[in-house]
Amino acid sequence: MSPSTPPALVLPGLALPLPALAYGALSAFTQVSEVNAVNLTDGLDGLGASCSALALSAAAVVVAPSNLGLATFCAAMAGAACGFLLWNKHPAAVFMGDAGAQALGASFACVAAFSGHFGAVAALSVVFIAETLSVIAQVRAAPAPALRAQSPGCGLLAAHES
Repeated sequence: MSPSTPPALVLPGLALPLPALAYGALSAFTQVSEVNAVNLTDGLDGLGASCSALALSAAAVVVAPSNLGLATFCAAMAGAACGFLLWNKHPAAVFMGDAGAQALGASFACVAAFSGHFGAVAALSVVFIAETLSVIAQVRAAPAPALRAQSPGCGLLAAHES
């Protein structure tokens, strides 16, 4: 999008113009959601990096007709994720960490904000969304004492409860 082009939500076959405030709110929601979803998906199994590589590769194909520079960025980030997977092959030894996972999530959300392809990003984020919903369900289903026992400072809580 150029600075003179009004922000629009791009869907297959049409572009819906949005007020700048609504577009900004949608962009902020996408940014926070993607960053946290990719961070929750990251683990020693490489799920965060592998899903990010696939999703960013697909995003490159989606945005290439309208923004070649953004498609190049997507391909570079997908390549970085693949490089991490090659470096951390079996047996995996390290997590990507918050910095890497959040960078991949932020770059994916920025692709949506810069191109307007929020629907495509949501569709490509299905694994991240499912993982986030799974974490939410597991936390809600866990009994409260189990959560207290695992939290930092649980000795302090136990001392005050007795």
